Amino acid sequence: MENLTPREKITRARVLMGKEQPFFAYMVLKLKPIEKKEIETIGININGNLYYNPEWIKNIGEDTELKSILTHEVLHLVFNHLIRQGIRNQEMFNIASDICINNMLYNNGFEIIKGALNPINNRIKIGKKEIVDIDKKSAEKIYEELYDELKKNIKNNKIYVYFDSDESNDGEGESGSQGSNKKQKKGKENNKKECSGKGNNKKELKGFDVHILSDGKETATKEQQKKWKRMIVEATTYAKNIGKLPAGMERLVEELIDEKINWKELLYRYVTNELNYDWTYSYPSKKSQATGIYLPSLKKENIDIIVSIDTSGSISKEELSSFICEIINLGKSFNNLKITLIVCDCEIKDTFELTNGNIEKAQELLIKGGGGTSHIPVYNWIEENMPNAKLLINFTDGFSVFPDEETIKTIWILTEKSCEEDKIPFGNVIKMGEI
Repeated sequence: MENLTPREKITRARVLMGKEQPFFAYMVLKLKPIEKKEIETIGININGNLYYNPEWIKNIGEDTELKSILTHEVLHLVFNHLIRQGIRNQEMFNIASDICINNMLYNNGFEIIKGALNPINNRIKIGKKEIVDIDKKSAEKIYEELYDELKKNIKNNKIYVYFDSDESNDGEGESGSQGSNKKQKKGKENNKKECSGKGNNKKELKGFDVHILSDGKETATKEQQKKWKRMIVEATTYAKNIGKLPAGMERLVEELIDEKINWKELLYRYVTNELNYDWTYSYPSKKSQATGIYLPSLKKENIDIIVSIDTSGSISKEELSSFICEIINLGKSFNNLKITLIVCDCEIKDTFELTNGNIEKAQELLIKGGGGTSHIPVYNWIEENMPNAKLLINFTDGFSVFPDEETIKTIWILTEKSCEEDKIPFGNVIKMGEI
């Protein structure tokens, strides 16, 4: 058991996280471990490649610390730290983002990472600057607060700061400058050798890992950002369903996803919230089979949703075409989704069943309509034919007659030239084209 290879140690830690920390485990299992002796410790890139030095992994004694390390890495992707840096100083932003992440780990009961920047009780002291209320701050905010302190201490792209005599830079300082709540005895001994005469040590300030902003041809793209946003939504939904969403995560995820959110991402998010998830070994993860180690795969419950298309005379051909296109995209995004399509103006014109296998046939459907608009027939049809359906998505301009109450969870997708949103009496409203 103890003679595991570095790759096997990583695999075991990932599996153990499944029940204890399902939100983080969901995304950690998406990482692709790659041995890379050229780096000192461990690092992540935008594609989710987890590069690790095998000798460094060997020296990590406990699964608990390795789980913290893996979660630390995936959180850089969750919060887009590799992209959000922008034109900021890389070393400074690495420090700020590490503080933000490790504070969250500490607050969720993870083992402290040796040699890392570990806040205690939402506070940390870097040189003469103390950062407080870290749980309420973004990496950008922490960067701003540390900027003046760190800028004056940069030399050859490295940052050196003074630590008090009872603090250290190796993961075991009492104040939380980079460690736990234990004092390290050798701190005072080092002071005698390295102090500046003022009772302080000046040491290099750095994180334990590597943040790889680009790796050859692998650079940040909008598609990659979109992929990780979707994964965050799925992980949040899964963890909430079993009552194990991490402390402070929902607020941070909401802020991250809602920042300049695209209406299509919002629609995806609403649909994802209706899915149920669970881990299963009945169908092991295909990605793990090549290694000979079987990891669980995520089982998603099949669900029926209903999509209605408004084909009244006020809907243009371009808008109708856009409706069909987005229904196809929605179907392609969920393998476990069965869509019942209702075509309606002031009465039901047609109904069709669409699944992932035949979703593109929606382009060939003969769409009828052209009269007035009412959504009452849609809700009546559902009550009579599909009373157990979970979700209704209405594509419309909103100039319609509505039922008196919401008898099924409803999302309204309004055209750009639609009615005012406050005219919609119930449900969630998304306007096409808005960001």
